[in-house]
Amino acid sequence: MQSRFLLFGASASGKTLLCRQILKLRAGVIYISASATLNQLLRASEMGGAIGMNDKQILLCQRIRLMCAGAQLDDALIDGHLYLPLLERRVPEAAIKLLELTALMQVNEAAATISQRRRILKKPRQSLRECQIDIENEAAAGREISAKLGMPIIQVNPPASAAVTTVISSFGDAHRLRD
Repeated sequence: MQSRFLLFGASASGKTLLCRQILKLRAGVIYISASATLNQLLRASEMGGAIGMNDKQILLCQRIRLMCAGAQLDDALIDGHLYLPLLERRVPEAAIKLLELTALMQVNEAAATISQRRRILKKPRQSLRECQIDIENEAAAGREISAKLGMPIIQVNPPASAAVTTVISSFGDAHRLRD
């Protein structure tokens, strides 16, 4: 059975960079960006404008689960969120359940660093306070999902080299528990 990890954290916390570094070092891993997958679904008109946020998240997680299953690789890294700050809502538990995750991985970064990255990337919510609120909301959503689904949260902290080691060792731990 495939090990599936959801990397979550505030926007611009370094999730995508971390995933790219892992893919360079480890074969047999599929990387899925929840944002890119959602955008593909929206462009393909598989989600009408009248569909609600919860239903969009459920359809997104169904698609991601199919992508993971179709990849026939040992591990899956899903780059996503548990809290959607622009909507001020958490991703529904029912959607997260569909992913059949092994563990959650919370990518931690300082609010000042996130704020700086958001300014460079021209992303919304650039103030230190907004970044801190987003960090807190992602963490709270992670704790809630972890408790409800009985799933561990692996803390992934900068610098990137240490974070890569944490994630790669988690793959090995998941395979030992599975076997």
